[in-house]
Amino acid sequence: MDAWKQADKERIQRNDTRREAHHQEMALWAEESARARQEGWRPTWKKPKLGKLEGAIPRPKANSREVGEMEGVEESTSDADESDGGR
Repeated sequence: MDAWKQADKERIQRNDTRREAHHQEMALWAEESARARQEGWRPTWKKPKLGKLEGAIPRPKANSREVGEMEGVEESTSDADESDGGR
């Protein structure tokens, strides 16, 4: 679980870095776009796109020991259902 948390923090950091770079590109584009409007010409490059960010890393499954304990709970509830007289 600790390795997953660390990997997720690194992914978030990479996405934040990418967003910051996009923000800087947008500032440059907005500056050129405003100047182009004042001078009556079109900007030379298109508005920058952020693009796709890294998706979330799947959370790890529970340990086999924890799964066994959870299965034991499910079995005890199903036994209670059967003791109702088979309804």
